[in-house]
Parts: sequence; C-alpha cells; structure tokens
Amino acid sequence: MMHRLSRTPCLIALLVLLSACGWHLRGSINLPAGMEAVSIHADRTGQELAQELRQALIASGVEASLDDAGAKAWHLDILSETQQRREISISREVRTAEFGITLTVQWQLRNADGDIVIAPESLSSQSVYRHDADNLAGKKREETRLLTDMRRYLAGQILRRVGYAQQSAGTGTPKP
Repeated sequence: MMHRLSRTPCLIALLVLLSACGWHLRGSINLPAGMEAVSIHADRTGQELAQELRQALIASGVEASLDDAGAKAWHLDILSETQQRREISISREVRTAEFGITLTVQWQLRNADGDIVIAPESLSSQSVYRHDADNLAGKKREETRLLTDMRRYLAGQILRRVGYAQQSAGTGTPKP
C-alpha cells in the first residue's frame, strides 16, 4: 500500500514535466481559435487527400465536411495534386529495380469571409519502392499503400502549417 502511494507523486511530477516541455499526443493539432468548422474543397485528383484532411480534423474535434459547411466555415482548398513516378535504379538484367514516387499538393486556406489567410503553397512527399516484375499485383498494392501514407503525411503537414501560422502571428487568425 505504501509503495503505491509513493508512486503517485512521481507520476504527477512526470505528467507536469511532459506538459511543461510542450509534449502533446501525436496527431493532435493546434488550430486557430474560431476555426470550429472547415469545408474542404478539392477537384477529382485531390479527393483522397481531402478525406485524410477531414479525418484528421474530425479527430481534433473540428467539424469538417467535403462540401459547403455553412457561412461560419473556413475553407481549405486543395488546388491540385500531382503524382510523378520515375525509375530510380536498374538491375543487372537492365530492368527497373526501384521506382520513386513524388506526390505534390498545392493548397490554400480561406477564412469564413472568403479572404485568403494562407496563400497558395505547395508541399510534396517522396518515397521509393522496389520493383518486382514477377509480383506486379503485390507491387501495385505497395504503391497504393505508399500513396495513402504520403497523403496522410501531407495532410498532417498542411494542418501543422495552419497551426504554425496561427502561432507565429500570435493571434487566432493565421497569416500567410
């Protein structure tokens, strides 16, 4: 019993130290005050990234939709998403041994009044995978999984950029 009581102050001290150093759960997002609703707009090529953004926002307690969420909603626009696939290396048999994928997204943030808060900017992610001509179906699945992971990473980068803009401005409204 006494041993259990002595652990409690240590646990409390550890929690206080973690919160004091700025540590927070992975995936949590610091968004601007007043950004309770976000409408995500994307053309056909950006729909999967828009879904990733929506899921991350909902997990952070923000009302997020892929259509017009009303007059009080902020607008996150996915202006374009492009993929590039290129050969990275070849094997001794002069066949492609590795492919590289680059996923680039251009986006912007507008407030509820439609004013541009973060001007259009580009982010990209790169990945490499081995090519196996004997297992094309498996490699296609691997490429699809890599693209999903890259979109998840880019969604996190976009939301961190929104949060950083708010912190650097020192107000509840992000600046470009």
